[in-house]
Amino acid sequence: MHLHSCPTPCLSQAHFDFDALEAEAANFLQSTTTPPVLMRASGGDMATSNMHSYARGWQTPEVPASIRLPWRVFEDDLEDKFEDASSQGAEVEASVREQISAVQVKGAQETFMELPENVQRAYGEVSLLELSAYVGWQRSQAARQQNGEVHPATELIETWDTLDCDEKTEWVPENPRAVLAEDGQWSPLLDD
Repeated sequence: MHLHSCPTPCLSQAHFDFDALEAEAANFLQSTTTPPVLMRASGGDMATSNMHSYARGWQTPEVPASIRLPWRVFEDDLEDKFEDASSQGAEVEASVREQISAVQVKGAQETFMELPENVQRAYGEVSLLELSAYVGWQRSQAARQQNGEVHPATELIETWDTLDCDEKTEWVPENPRAVLAEDGQWSPLLDD
């Protein structure tokens, strides 16, 4: 899995076990030739409801545009696999082609929401890593804000988005979940 084509590749590579993510995605892609369909229970499906709640948790103005949402990480991974195979003159795996087609028809978010939960979580960890770097940086700016040294809070996201990759990498914590857990605002994204 090549998740390094993201706008902030160094963030995603900093402290993440990509081998585990690649194994999860490979197992999923090899186990199916068609995108999975969520099972619908009569009267509503709790898993579907939880997944939609999870997706809504990511769609908040407090998450900077440069932080890739889990379904964007998924889409980037598919694109990387396609580009890698094409550049090597190899055939793109059928499962990757089918997932790309599903993304084109239904969109990345809907296709992502149909993935098995363990695969969704693996991609979500990349998003959490990127978000935790931002949150750590944002906290460091709080004291400087009080002294008038940095932009007001409304401009922090814009400032973060303009930082280069190396500057953002400095803020990747050893334990992204712990950093995010310190602020209840991010708890919907951490629920397992």
